[in-house]
Amino acid sequence: MFFKLRGIYSTALTAILIDEEMKPTQTSEVIRSRFNLPNEVKPHDVMIIDTDDLQGIKIRGRKEAVDKVLSKIRETFPYTVVWRCRPQLNAIYVGIIKKVVRDYEYVVNLGENEGILRTANTYYEGDKVLVCVKRTYYDRPCELSENITLVGRYARIILGGKHAVSPHIRDPERRAELLALAYSMNTGKWGIRWRSSAEHGDLTLVAKEAQELIKEGEKIISINKEEAPKLVKEGEEIAYVRFTMHCKLKADEIRNSVVPTVIGHHYLKSNIEDPELVDFSEFLMIKGFDRVKISEGLLAYLRERSKPHIGNQVKIIHYTLENKAIYLTPGTIIKVDDEKIYIIRRIFKSHGIHDGLNIEKKPGDYALTYLTEGSWWLIHEYYRENGEYLGMYCNINTPIEIWDNRIYYIDLAVDIVKDVEGNIRVLDMDELDEAKKKGVVSEKLYRKALELVNLAKEAMRRTNKANELIQILLMKQEPIVPLTRKPLFGSDYAE
Repeated sequence: MFFKLRGIYSTALTAILIDEEMKPTQTSEVIRSRFNLPNEVKPHDVMIIDTDDLQGIKIRGRKEAVDKVLSKIRETFPYTVVWRCRPQLNAIYVGIIKKVVRDYEYVVNLGENEGILRTANTYYEGDKVLVCVKRTYYDRPCELSENITLVGRYARIILGGKHAVSPHIRDPERRAELLALAYSMNTGKWGIRWRSSAEHGDLTLVAKEAQELIKEGEKIISINKEEAPKLVKEGEEIAYVRFTMHCKLKADEIRNSVVPTVIGHHYLKSNIEDPELVDFSEFLMIKGFDRVKISEGLLAYLRERSKPHIGNQVKIIHYTLENKAIYLTPGTIIKVDDEKIYIIRRIFKSHGIHDGLNIEKKPGDYALTYLTEGSWWLIHEYYRENGEYLGMYCNINTPIEIWDNRIYYIDLAVDIVKDVEGNIRVLDMDELDEAKKKGVVSEKLYRKALELVNLAKEAMRRTNKANELIQILLMKQEPIVPLTRKPLFGSDYAE
């Protein structure tokens, strides 16, 4: 199997993926130099790139290859959160129209999944239709198209499409050569889009694959549609992996075994706007400067520039195990103490219910939110506008990351609530159980969440105040942050 990697995690991931069975292909010159690799240009079985927000990776390719990549990532980084999309991208189905949403928009039953089809054709409930998965998600129905697509190693053919060349092929002569090849072939109703792998492929093999795909496509569009719902042809697996702070620090150590790497490399690269500062710091390390001192200086400089201060308004971005981003009511920092604990006042402007407490939320109510960078918990105290105390809520999450005016983490679903009568309840344990069942969280992350729940419950029995609760939790478990006073991978962090 061949894997292709691009992005800020490339060196660390190459180090853990490369073996006798999995080999890198179409690598950058930098990666070839670091790993002493030949200039391999064979088509890839799986492609790994950064997500748009740089907080993780997107994996796309053959199921067997994606499975192997995910297995190695989970083995090395058990605190990752993984979402596998269903159904497969470009999978072809005979589906049944389940519901007419509106003119030319339909819900289609695909068997284990459903999809949305938008088309100029008219259908009625119970009609059978040949469709292809155009976009696929973890958390909602896929998008379907009647423009059937088949994917090979060098080419992608699309029913009713136009000939095109991947923008990743930048050589103008090769682009012209591939387009000329497509127009010289008898493609009928099919358009050919040459994939990036075609840049280096033998033109005879490239053309042969496209012809075979068209031949297969013609058979598919003429099949009998009576048996439905039915999968006609498998597509490509898509998975998203989000790296928590723990994972980023572990990736630093792996990368450092290959090339000098500052502590916090991946945390910084995934957040800052001027990554050249990280590159320059690592250049100094190559020249012999001390790693810890360089890392300390860089982190201190960047944090001073980026950390929020008292009086600043901050956004709290709460990522769910369903791969959704929820923006909590923003707030203003009212205190930062010597332990780097932030206290944020958030004022509510609308009616509703205070989560977990099952108490009416009124305009003017406010929360005092306590957190610190790298902590596995977020604590809220709720009050009426007149200062009446309503209760306390402890959120269990992946280590909190703070950059500029953003505070973000992945919510691990389970929460602990203590009301004004002193009753303590654990909420939404079923959501965490479901995430483990679906493979979104690993066994190790699941057990870590249970450990945190028990710590928070025990601490809540000792106090009714959030400022005391967070201090108790800090004594039990120091947050995971770059250059923490504890070893980065001591007993608590060891894999």
